[in-house]
Amino acid sequence: MATINFDTADMNKQIAQLKAKFEAKSASVGKATVTAVTNSCLAIEAEAKKLMQNATVDKSITYGKRGHHPSIPGSAPASDNGDMIKSITHSIEFTNSNVIGRTGSTIMNPPYPVYLEDGATYKDGHVLLPRPWLDPATNNKLDYIEAQFKAVPSA
Repeated sequence: MATINFDTADMNKQIAQLKAKFEAKSASVGKATVTAVTNSCLAIEAEAKKLMQNATVDKSITYGKRGHHPSIPGSAPASDNGDMIKSITHSIEFTNSNVIGRTGSTIMNPPYPVYLEDGATYKDGHVLLPRPWLDPATNNKLDYIEAQFKAVPSA
């Protein structure tokens, strides 16, 4: 039976090199993933704002102090004073091993952006037909988002 002699210093050096290699790979994958999530959120945010700025309006209806013309149902909401457009932003959240990107409006009370996205029926029976902005923005950017994640190196 042969005796194997281990050079502890050499083994520790190899282990340290291997550990550094894996940590570098992990960091690069993590950074690329964060970049993909961030770029995707920014693209959806920009697209939602563009859809609102280019909304098809119904010139036959005017209301409010500014003479607002609403968008036609099914089109993104038409901007009146820019508050909705200014409220669209994104956030990135880090959990244990996940990166979560969110894009949406900061307007919460009342949740008017949700009413616009999905439609709503008010207590008086008035119906607001949907004027989606987030789903279309996301759908318009799906190819871009897919490309962002395909560019992330696998672990």
